[in-house]
Amino acid sequence: MAIGKREVLNLYKQLIRYSNTLRFTDKTFYLQKVRKEFEKNRTLVDASEVDFYYQVYLPVLRYHRF
Repeated sequence: MAIGKREVLNLYKQLIRYSNTLRFTDKTFYLQKVRKEFEKNRTLVDASEVDFYYQVYLPVLRYHRF
């Protein structure tokens, strides 16, 4: 499954929105971690790597765990 730029940006936006629902986690730390991880992987061009990282971060929204 090839993950496009739109899906990655949508995941990023959802993770940022999810930070507003956090109650027992430091929101600043969470936002910094999300931004850092996406910035670190910004230059990925290999479709399999993009798919891998997309699949890694998608469960954060499903299971509410980072």
